[in-house]
Amino acid sequence: MHLKTLLSKNALEYLCMSIYTDLAWSKIPYLNYKFDYYAGLLLENLLKSMPNAIPTRRVFGMFKFKREALIVMPGESILKGIYSPLCTYGEESLIISTDSAIKLCLKLLRRKPDVIVSDLDGDVELMVKLSNESKCLTVVHAHGDNIEKLRSIVPKLKGPIVGTSQAFQGKYVLQSHGFTDGDRAIYLCKVIGISKVILLGADFERPSKLTGKCVSNVKQIKLDLAKLFTQWFSKDLLIIAI
Repeated sequence: MHLKTLLSKNALEYLCMSIYTDLAWSKIPYLNYKFDYYAGLLLENLLKSMPNAIPTRRVFGMFKFKREALIVMPGESILKGIYSPLCTYGEESLIISTDSAIKLCLKLLRRKPDVIVSDLDGDVELMVKLSNESKCLTVVHAHGDNIEKLRSIVPKLKGPIVGTSQAFQGKYVLQSHGFTDGDRAIYLCKVIGISKVILLGADFERPSKLTGKCVSNVKQIKLDLAKLFTQWFSKDLLIIAI
């Protein structure tokens, strides 16, 4: 009997993504599944006590009328991509920003993002401000390296918030694959039913200088994996990188 007759489409996807995740763990030796699981559990418990936390099942329907998403990342190509004729967006587009690209989103698109995807290592102060003032959805990712930031920053977010983790699934935390805010944003688009994704500033092979951060070898590995991740989901999504 063929494998596809034994496994549902979702199960096949999970199997393939598990292989992808195992590959990532083999390439980044310091990653610790137990710490990632603990971080996800911690985030779940934090969100349980917050009235603004959104159950994961509700996220699936929050943007059900959106078919196109624009994901803003801090790559240098955003400076030319924003003027590309391919970059068509309007009120009908869902604007998603990574936490390191929020200022670029505000300056170049002149729109506040509808969603901010963050593992709390970007412009956290501005993210908190937008969460509290514009009530955009904040998608916070938990991993073993941001446990203390989860404790200190998450309670400050007063707008709608949902969690993600690569090692934990809960009522308020969605198990999400990906190793950068950018590829986690792409995964979110797939989950909520977006059919077309435009990537601005997705420079996986050439790390950006716009953030002012030094790119480590580990970060470059994550960017390489993010590129593979994007290619994987291009099977289900129309993904245009400009």
